[in-house]
Amino acid sequence: MPDESNKYWQKRYFELRRPYMHVYSVPEGEQVMAINLSNCRIDHQPQVQKILRRVNVFAVYTPLNTYLFAARNEREMIEWILKLDQFYFGTPSRSDTPDIVTPKAGFT
Repeated sequence: MPDESNKYWQKRYFELRRPYMHVYSVPEGEQVMAINLSNCRIDHQPQVQKILRRVNVFAVYTPLNTYLFAARNEREMIEWILKLDQFYFGTPSRSDTPDIVTPKAGFT
């Protein structure tokens, strides 16, 4: 995620427990914030990647804020988009159980 000055990206770690995505600064640290995903929209556009000069970038739009994320590779980006929004690529979730996702490494 970009920092407040938008000059560099900060690595963050995430745990997805619907309807929130919990954000941590270190894997086993205290929670920094939580993003309510109830009414979010996910998007990734090549133009945004070009402007940010960063590949594998996607955005989470919520009613109160927009969050930018950069994954390590395209496969990881698609996995996160699918976990956050099962309808993004037109494939609904196969499970009715809540997702809990704790990545080995966070986004940068």
